[in-house]
Amino acid sequence: MKKAYRDTSNYTPPFTVSAKAINLIADISALIERHAVRLEQADKFLKSGKKPFQPVGNNVACLCFD
Repeated sequence: MKKAYRDTSNYTPPFTVSAKAINLIADISALIERHAVRLEQADKFLKSGKKPFQPVGNNVACLCFD
């Protein structure tokens, strides 16, 4: 049995989305993507068995994920 669908080509939602809201959503999405990439890099690093801090002479070198 086929479902009857309404024609929604002339539908106007009862709200509007401003350009500022769309830009904020895009910014949040980009930040989440960058965070996900860093987590993925950290996960690969941890699975590799390497140590995050390697002594170099009297200093300590830090491995950064940027």
